[in-house]
Amino acid sequence: MPGRKESIRNSYFIIFLIWLTGIILILNFLPIQDPDTLSLEEMIEL
Repeated sequence: MPGRKESIRNSYFIIFLIWLTGIILILNFLPIQDPDTLSLEEMIEL
């Protein structure tokens, strides 16, 4: 069934877009954070 294969490809593309957007947001947010204020463990606890 070609229709099912197309929908699977579209869902993979959407997941890739969300993943890419998340990485861009993280990279934009990291320089703003002061590394001395919050350690990684404290961020996880919050």
